[in-house]
Amino acid sequence: MRGNKTIIITAIGLAILLYSATTLVGISNAQVTGIVARYVEGPLPITEPNSPIWGKATEVDMELGPQLTAQPWIHPEPSVRSVRVRAVNNGTWIAFLMEWEDETKDDVMLVDTFRDAAAVMLALQPGAGQCMGTPSAKVLIAHWKADWQRDVDEGFADLEQLYPNFWSDWYPMALGEPPYTIKQLTNTSAARLFIAGLAAGNILSNPSRTLSVETLVAHGWGTLTTTDKQLFIGRGVHDGKVWRVVLARPLITGVADPPWASGQKTEVVFAVWDGSNGEIGAKKGVSLPTTLEVEMPVGEVGAVKTVTVTTTVAGVPAPGIGVIPTELLIVLILVAIGFVLFLVGVILPQRRAAKQRGRER
Repeated sequence: MRGNKTIIITAIGLAILLYSATTLVGISNAQVTGIVARYVEGPLPITEPNSPIWGKATEVDMELGPQLTAQPWIHPEPSVRSVRVRAVNNGTWIAFLMEWEDETKDDVMLVDTFRDAAAVMLALQPGAGQCMGTPSAKVLIAHWKADWQRDVDEGFADLEQLYPNFWSDWYPMALGEPPYTIKQLTNTSAARLFIAGLAAGNILSNPSRTLSVETLVAHGWGTLTTTDKQLFIGRGVHDGKVWRVVLARPLITGVADPPWASGQKTEVVFAVWDGSNGEIGAKKGVSLPTTLEVEMPVGEVGAVKTVTVTTTVAGVPAPGIGVIPTELLIVLILVAIGFVLFLVGVILPQRRAAKQRGRER
């Protein structure tokens, strides 16, 4: 019986050590030098993932891992383990390009079918961390959704499109005769009496969707809120193997602006969801925070200078100074637990056996 317990304890300890080592490799790879939003003249490719302008920006490969801050988690891990990121700006707008391998195009949301998605999280104050910010450090989030992209490209997907064998003979707010169109169902004052989401202004209930990106803010878990002004725009394109997604917004809007205009580095985090892997909500692949520098033109026309200021605000350390990422802290704890279990399951039994053999001699 004691031997079985030893084997079980040893196996658990080795499993924890192996998982922790794998995660630490991802963390070390994710600690890149930062992302620079290169300054370019003229209009930006804010809805063109395949524009040659992206070739002017340096590509950064961001490692993704499971978020371990709050349940539900992905078991064992997200299917997308890295995302390639580029960023450009023209002094007025900033745009991000995210690219990742995914052979399944998941652009429909059903009861048990999830969409592909991607997000950029920008800290509004330093020290926001990896997920959803903190009470003292708010974040701005741009969340692109593949099903919204489908709505923009092909028209709003109503029940008839999502469930081809479904139909309804009558709606109390409809005009005309069936089959009804979305315009017939929603373009009346009576519609607001029967479609609660539309009446409440819920962005998820909008059948006349023109954006594939939702702009949100948060200051900790459970605080994620869509903004009154949807300032991010974007577009995603799938070529059968790879998603290429652009997320863009004006640099300065007066609403939830990151501190890039004041010459500070900004914390940025990237996330990807693979619908085929059951990823939705907290189940995602997410990077560790890195820094974003917005390159600005200064002095003579054509002269460019990269922002490198790393000041602190209200006593909070600047990004990368004195801040231990939550995921890294969790991994270090797992390493300690795995080592203790390995010690109990292997090293101590061996020492006891050696002492026993010594006494027998």
